[in-house]
Amino acid sequence: MSSSLASSDDAPLRVLRRRALLLYLAVLAVTALAMGWSLAERRQQLIAAETRHAAAAAEMVREWAEASFYQSRMVLSGTGQLALEALTSGSPAALEALPEKLARRVGFTQVVSRLVLLSPRGEPLAASRKQGLAELLAQAGPSLAAMRSTPRRLHHVSGVLGDRPPRAVHLRRLLDRTGQERGVMLAELDLRYLDAGLARETFPLGDSLALRDETLTLVGRFPRVPGANVGLPVDAEQLREALAREESLDGLTFASPLDGTPRLFSARRLEGAPYLVVAGRDLRQVLAPWWQQLAMLAAGWGFLALVGFVALRRHLSLLATKRRLREEASRRAAAQRRLEESAAELKIAAMAFDTHLGMFITDARGRVLRANRTFSRITGFTAAEVIGQNPRMWASGRHDAAFYREMWQTIAAEGSWQGEVWNRRKSGEVYPQWLTISAIHDDHGGVLHYVATLTDLSATKAAECTIQRLAFYDPLTGLPNRRLLIDRLGEVIKYTRRRDHYAALLLVGLDNFKAYNSTLGHARGDTLLRHLAEGLRGRLRESDTLARWGGDQFALLVQDLGDEPAQAARGAERLGDKLLHEVARLAGGEDVTLPLSASIGIALFHDDELDAAEAIQQAELAMYEAKREGGAALRFFDRAMQTQVIERAHLEADLERALDADQLRLFYQPQGDAAGVTVGLEALLRWEHPVRGMVSPGVFIPLAEEGGRIVAIGNWVLEQACHQLAHWADQPARCELTISVNVSPVQFREAGFVDGVREILAATGADPRRLVLEVTESLFLQDPKLARETMLALSALGVRFALDDFGTGYSSLSYLKRLPLDELKIDQSFVRDLLASPADAAIVETIIALADRLSLSVTAEGVETEAQAAWLRDHGCRHFQGYLFARPAPLVSGKEPLPGLPS
Repeated sequence: MSSSLASSDDAPLRVLRRRALLLYLAVLAVTALAMGWSLAERRQQLIAAETRHAAAAAEMVREWAEASFYQSRMVLSGTGQLALEALTSGSPAALEALPEKLARRVGFTQVVSRLVLLSPRGEPLAASRKQGLAELLAQAGPSLAAMRSTPRRLHHVSGVLGDRPPRAVHLRRLLDRTGQERGVMLAELDLRYLDAGLARETFPLGDSLALRDETLTLVGRFPRVPGANVGLPVDAEQLREALAREESLDGLTFASPLDGTPRLFSARRLEGAPYLVVAGRDLRQVLAPWWQQLAMLAAGWGFLALVGFVALRRHLSLLATKRRLREEASRRAAAQRRLEESAAELKIAAMAFDTHLGMFITDARGRVLRANRTFSRITGFTAAEVIGQNPRMWASGRHDAAFYREMWQTIAAEGSWQGEVWNRRKSGEVYPQWLTISAIHDDHGGVLHYVATLTDLSATKAAECTIQRLAFYDPLTGLPNRRLLIDRLGEVIKYTRRRDHYAALLLVGLDNFKAYNSTLGHARGDTLLRHLAEGLRGRLRESDTLARWGGDQFALLVQDLGDEPAQAARGAERLGDKLLHEVARLAGGEDVTLPLSASIGIALFHDDELDAAEAIQQAELAMYEAKREGGAALRFFDRAMQTQVIERAHLEADLERALDADQLRLFYQPQGDAAGVTVGLEALLRWEHPVRGMVSPGVFIPLAEEGGRIVAIGNWVLEQACHQLAHWADQPARCELTISVNVSPVQFREAGFVDGVREILAATGADPRRLVLEVTESLFLQDPKLARETMLALSALGVRFALDDFGTGYSSLSYLKRLPLDELKIDQSFVRDLLASPADAAIVETIIALADRLSLSVTAEGVETEAQAAWLRDHGCRHFQGYLFARPAPLVSGKEPLPGLPS
């Protein structure tokens, strides 16, 4: 080693030197191994924890991305039905009208930028936008071929197609009822929407989030990297190999090909789309604490080696003086040497003992001999408090005797044991720790000491709980979220098949929560949702699952309802009634002016082939049926309801082309005065369907209002009525007749309604004083100020107004004096029974008197008998409309005129 360690002629001295040197090296080696083992374990724990964080981030972004592609799938499903109807109808006009409808559907979503209908051979038949269509179809060719490569495949999503702009295509095959392919509906997806959305979904625990297709072409990334645009191919060899071998996509470590940063990656595939969500965590940040510990331990180990070397030099120097001492001095020198050896060993042991791990040493009987500072920091016990005590003093009581018996059997057989243990701090807090116990033996194999090291796992456990709640629970209410409910629904379906027992899914939707939220504010709305979640949860069994389905909807999953369908239905109905009552009780609070109710849809299932998606669809259909019937009710799903929904979809598709196909008709019903002279007519809309015949306005008018067609249809009715008025203007017998036109509240509230009426009057040349617009009381409930301003503007043009169905709605006499009304119409429901019902007679008499006081004209509808007409004349009514005078009929040029119409 050096000159002071040179060999000697004294053989016993050489032996002592060798022993001292070996002891020094052995202590250094054992210390280095202990530190290395501790560092390796710590590094593994850091990597494992950050892998779970990255996996949770990827899971959350995957759910968001899948929702975007699900939105595209829904658009394809709706437009596909329209396209299939146009293809199977054989009507060129239907195909010509399709681009406008596709363009309108594109406006309803952000992710879809274009819709295209293709023939079975891939030729374009209709498109919402033609610019760049040839380039898109050329890029989409391989995707069309891939979709058709499997006969059963109905949908296909491509990877990234080009980068100017970055896009992909979502395809749906259109099959008629015989299974024959009639075409392909193509949706162009704007991948910039996903790229922008990715920045909003950044996860606080991750350093990078990326969306790539299966060729690893970049779709989006956050944070941004200069030059890393959407459509850029990215070479990530480890990720590519893991995908090819179908290995786990968690815990991959490599340098990012975009910015060169070494990262720990987790990836998740999207269901139904060839894309990957990749979440990365900067390895330099992950391992920064580990490198600090390594630096500290390396410095301590170096210091330990230096002190040991100095002590060894001194020890050997003392040995060298033994040759010059007498035998007595030699014995004293030997004793001193042994003392110094012990001191050096104790110093080395003390330095190794003072590590970042909690550590304590016991004797063979388990009594604590020593504890380091880290042990005191973790447990709260000082060394003085535990020395001489048995470790049982901080046991939590969570582990039974069998656990400890197995532990000591492992130590006796293998020399050590490690595992997770729950112990108690001095404060009484029970916490998890990772404990390692090693036995120290003497030369004969007997146990001298036990050395234990421990690490506090509280922070790791808390992080795991946080990740679990983020992935599976709603942050506002604390209830299971949609994802967890779907998982449990799948388990319950399997369970019901094995047990042949019924289960039920109840979907609870608040009826008027939007008005509540907009009136009282979102903070009050959130408080109400939390209040409802707590109240509903308290009324359920432990086996039931209550979840936040989203927005103002909750879902309840109930099992073990029995093996008889009637019994199961009664049980589900009782539970639904209980929920309706609880919502009504909890939702009122101080805001009694804004009461809330709920609509509940129930889907029952047991041993059939129903899957989770079908059960959810059935519950949603039943819930919306309850809402359509007025809310505050529950409805069960049945096959008739499904048939009704399909029938409604077909009728809505037919209505889309009714106006262009010239299927709408105007019928007119005369209105007479007390002398029987016709003074006006009411225009009544009819739909003459080529297959169904005459469709009731009560059926198709609500469909037109919901589907956005009512404005175009209402303008057509106004044009036809004004053309008729202009035609009569030169006929002395008819020039003074008025035509009344019913106006939908949806049409009336259109921003350009006043200008549209003005343009129609100017184009047709009709006298505005002969045009009467009939409105209902519901028009004034939503925005009375806007209704009044619109009526005043039209009244200034000369247009007159009649209030239809007066007395049947939420009548408020205050608006009668503020609105430019010219006429009140008594609803036929009052006229029908006025001779038999004193109440109806009193109402009609009151309306006539009120109109007289306000100088308004009054017309009675539904007059069918001479007795009714006589009673009305006797009480002051001067205008009549009904079957007694004439039935509604079309005005056909060249044929017999409408009965009651002046010649």
